Amino acid sequence: TMVRLANENAQQLADERDAAKVEACDAAELIEDLKAEIEATRELAAQDELALRDELEELRRQCAGSSGAALPDGPGLEREVGRLTQELAIASDRAARAEDEAEDLRAELEATQELSRQDVAVLEEQLDELRRGGGGANASPPSWEEDADEVQSRRVKELEEQVAGLLEVIDGQA
Repeated sequence: TMVRLANENAQQLADERDAAKVEACDAAELIEDLKAEIEATRELAAQDELALRDELEELRRQCAGSSGAALPDGPGLEREVGRLTQELAIASDRAARAEDEAEDLRAELEATQELSRQDVAVLEEQLDELRRGGGGANASPPSWEEDADEVQSRRVKELEEQVAGLLEVIDGQA
């Protein structure tokens, strides 16, 4: 029964390791999606800027070309230029915010990937220990009074506590 428990713990650790790897891949895909979204936002902002500049230039040509026609009054022209400038500033702000958000998400992804790598390393080490028969740095040497089942039982309990701790850490990251 102790071997079965150790095998179950080993399988659970392997499952946790696999889940951490999947989570890291999902985070990487999210970053790629955000990069694409940022690039699209930049392109839209650049297109908006060009359109606004073209519109402003057209207004200037109309004003310069209408010699006998009524020219827009100064305040009206100023309002239009102000509106176009404001739209340009809004588009630039959106692009900057999207870039900042992507940078924050990149940093978060890197931190999550590092924690996942550490978790995977710990889980793989514990799996190796279980496969080697449950010995390891945390295992206590058997005393003369203890039999092999007691030693194995204590080691399984120690490993279960470690797994529970890792699960709390992983759940805290999710």
